[in-house]
Amino acid sequence: MPVTDTLSTPPSVRRHALVTGGSAGIGIGIVRALCARGIMVSFCGRDFERGQAAERDFRSSGFAACFVAADVTTDEGTTSLVAKALKNAPIDILVNNVGNPSNIAGATRPWLEVDSIDWERTYYRNVINAKRLCDATVPAMCDRGWGRVVNISSAAGQQPGNEVPADYSVAKAALNALTMTLARAVAFTGVTVNTVTPGPILTDAQRDWIVTMATNEKWEGGFDDWERRFIRDAMRLTVNRLGSPEDIGRAVAFLVAEEADFITGENLRIDGGQTISAI
Repeated sequence: MPVTDTLSTPPSVRRHALVTGGSAGIGIGIVRALCARGIMVSFCGRDFERGQAAERDFRSSGFAACFVAADVTTDEGTTSLVAKALKNAPIDILVNNVGNPSNIAGATRPWLEVDSIDWERTYYRNVINAKRLCDATVPAMCDRGWGRVVNISSAAGQQPGNEVPADYSVAKAALNALTMTLARAVAFTGVTVNTVTPGPILTDAQRDWIVTMATNEKWEGGFDDWERRFIRDAMRLTVNRLGSPEDIGRAVAFLVAEEADFITGENLRIDGGQTISAI
């Protein structure tokens, strides 16, 4: 089946979601979970070939999913993405999933050795990108009297640790605050705004991190041994596995459901008990 950047809307589809960073990692799990519940999904990424492959995979499962190549780290990229997604249908659901440290290669540097420009870029990537997309989609949701915004944060935003870059922790904490302030701003409109906070999720990037840590610290055994040690010692989880993209996808699907309209301004932690929080 040829890949396009538009879709015809099946009669059974009730809502249309826009998911950023939907062609890999956690984004794949989010798109799949939404599609499985009859939601049409437009999703973006910067890698055209990877996005095409993801779309083919979704469509082979009978899902209404459409890949749009876009870089949402710029105003122009955000404008282009929203315009293309609107060709499919009005956007009822926005999932802000893009966000990582701006300098992954230097992410293990000590706090005082991270340049302020990296902090600025990380903030823009995680917070300003989300703000741009909310600006472009939320007013129409309010006008229609229904909408959902879900921001994907990180356990590092609530419980910073030495194993996570400080600029990333700070940016995710700001994203959590963005959720709260937007939820207040759209009160009584039928639009809800929530955060999903993943803990360690076994994506390709997470796997690479475990391998790097095991190699640097000379852990014995193979990957299964390293994963168990990572869960117990590095992450201090209270479950015996790492999370999966599907775990996050199911959480997002719950929050965007019609039945979740009494939930807004909340932070749903999907972290295997990693975050230590007061009751």
